[in-house]
Amino acid sequence: MKLKKYCTSTTIILTFIVLLFLFSLSSCEKQKEKEKPIIRIGALLPLTGPLSNRGQQEKEAIELAINDFNSNSSDVAINVIFEDSNGRSAGDIAKKLLDTDKVSAIVASTTPVSRSIYTLANKKKIIMAFLCSDPTIQKESPYIFRLYESKEAEAEEISNYFTIKREKVAVLYLDQQEITNQLADYLMPAFRQNKIKVLFYEPYETGEKDFRKTIDRMKNSEADSILILGFGDVLRSILEELARQKLIGKTKIIGGMGLLSLNDSATILPDGVIVAVPQYVIEKNEKARAFEEKFLKTYNHTPNLHAAFAYNAVQILSEGLAYGLIKGQGSSETISFHVTNRTYQGIMGKGHVDNEGALTLPMELGIIREGKILPLKVEGNK
Repeated sequence: MKLKKYCTSTTIILTFIVLLFLFSLSSCEKQKEKEKPIIRIGALLPLTGPLSNRGQQEKEAIELAINDFNSNSSDVAINVIFEDSNGRSAGDIAKKLLDTDKVSAIVASTTPVSRSIYTLANKKKIIMAFLCSDPTIQKESPYIFRLYESKEAEAEEISNYFTIKREKVAVLYLDQQEITNQLADYLMPAFRQNKIKVLFYEPYETGEKDFRKTIDRMKNSEADSILILGFGDVLRSILEELARQKLIGKTKIIGGMGLLSLNDSATILPDGVIVAVPQYVIEKNEKARAFEEKFLKTYNHTPNLHAAFAYNAVQILSEGLAYGLIKGQGSSETISFHVTNRTYQGIMGKGHVDNEGALTLPMELGIIREGKILPLKVEGNK
């Protein structure tokens, strides 16, 4: 009886010691986690207003990217401070992020916002990663990275298509600086050089809804194809007018990534529409499929193209910040040196950041068939 009591007491004591050890181990791990250096990033996104769908998906993707990075990092933790760029001075918000929140880098979405704050990169020696397609913004500072496909790359795919097809073109474009620059600097020179006939050339405004006269004039030009450049709901009005005048399927429709902004889905685009897009949209690798599954599970909806760019960008930026500020014990120059002239294998395929901080990704022409984007070569076009 005494032996039994002794064994029971011993078991209780041993159990207590094991639990105490496990508790101490857990406390040490938590303490170690707390002691990890923290790097703060500011994210300036259109979280409300007409571009809120873009901004909200970018926010969700950035949250996911940071969670994934922090889960795999033993050296550093990254925190993000989100700010809404809609209806506010981007410059004032950026200064608040720098002076009050003490961020080490700023991520900004859209070309107008990026252009309004880029001068702070040199003034403050602050790393900035822009989710915009302005092809030259990264040239303004060694601390700036454009981690989004450029309008130049999109224009190259489009001009190559028309050079091969030799079709007579009508151009309908959004009267916005990024689009007009794409036309003036890349597309029109390529059309002239390759003797592509542009029979119709007309801008439209943001919010414009009545395209009857515009499409009438375009139809009278006898163009074979219409190149639509722009983004947002206004594109819906253009497509509806093309359908009303029974031009869908008769006149070929070509566009860039902006066409996918219609509900962020190809499903409402008519069959036969041709789009110049990152290869990621058409052919997804294993990392891309895992990202989309995790995004859907986390947020109950699928990620759009903006979300993919944001996730990809923050993965690249986080790696650069961790190396430059922690492992390299350096500064913005160290981060810049680490990020540039590097090839990254991410969810969007093999991307390369050149020596000026510009990201390039594989681009491809796709064609809409039954709500899906297929490689154009599937249709026998090369």
